[in-house]
Amino acid sequence: MTLPTLRDAVAGGIRGPVRLREELRASGVSPRVEPSSARSDLVVSGLRVRYGEQVALHGVDVEVPAGSCVAVLGANGAGKTSLLAAISGLHRPVEGEIRFGSVRIDRRPAHRIGELGICHVPEGRGVFPNLSVAENLRLTLEGDEEKVEAALERFGRLRERLRQRAGTMSGGEQQMLAVAPAVVGGYRLLLVDELSLGLAPVVVDELFSVLADLRAAGTAMVIVEQFADRALELADHAYVLRKGTVAYRGAAAELQGNPDLLHRMYLGGS
Repeated sequence: MTLPTLRDAVAGGIRGPVRLREELRASGVSPRVEPSSARSDLVVSGLRVRYGEQVALHGVDVEVPAGSCVAVLGANGAGKTSLLAAISGLHRPVEGEIRFGSVRIDRRPAHRIGELGICHVPEGRGVFPNLSVAENLRLTLEGDEEKVEAALERFGRLRERLRQRAGTMSGGEQQMLAVAPAVVGGYRLLLVDELSLGLAPVVVDELFSVLADLRAAGTAMVIVEQFADRALELADHAYVLRKGTVAYRGAAAELQGNPDLLHRMYLGGS
C-alpha cells in the first residue's frame, strides 16, 4: 500500500500556510520565528501565582542552565502545571520575575514568549481533534513541509493517519501528534507537562526516547512527570514542589538513588 504524502492529504480545499498564518494573527497568535543562538538559561525568581483567592505558587525560584534538563516533581496540586503555565505565558504571575537569557518574559504574552524559542507541550493531548493529522501538522508547523516530513519520519504512525481526524486516534498517537512540532521545531527550551499520562508503557518508552535524543542534542527542558524515575533518569537537576513551595532542589541523581528522600519530599517531614 502506498501511503499518502502531505500534499495528497491536504489537497482539496484545506487551508494553506499563508491563510493559516493570517488566522493565527487574527486570533492573537503570532507565528514563531526561528530561535537565535543566544544562551537559553531560564531563571525564575520569587514567583507567586494565584487563581482568584487561591495561591498556587509561593515565592518559587527555579534555574535551568543552558542545555540542561530539569525535572519538576510533586503531588497533585503542588503547583507544577502552574509553574509551566507562568513560564510559557499562559498564566501571568502576580509577583516575581522570569528571565530567558537576558530577556524578561513574565509580562509578555504567550505568543511572544514562543517566538523566543520556548515550546510548551501541555498536559492533555494538545491537538485539534476535528482536524486531520495533516491539517494539525500543517497548522502547528506553519506549512513548513520539510519540518512536517521530519515529524513523519520520527513518528511513522502519523504518516499512516494523515487523513484521519486527530480526535479519533489512540491516546498515544494523539500525544505523538502533540509532541511532533516540539521535536522538529528547533526550540531552545521545551516545557513538557505529564507526557506519559494515560499512555501504554510502550508508547511512554517511545516518547521518552524522543526526549532523550533532544536532550543529547542540547535542547534544554523542564519536565513535569508522574513517573518520577523516568524524569529523574533524563534530568540533570530536580525540584520537588509541595503546596506551592520548593521542598527540594538539587541533583536528579541524588533523588533517583534515594527513594526514601523522594518519598519524604513528596509527603513532608524531615
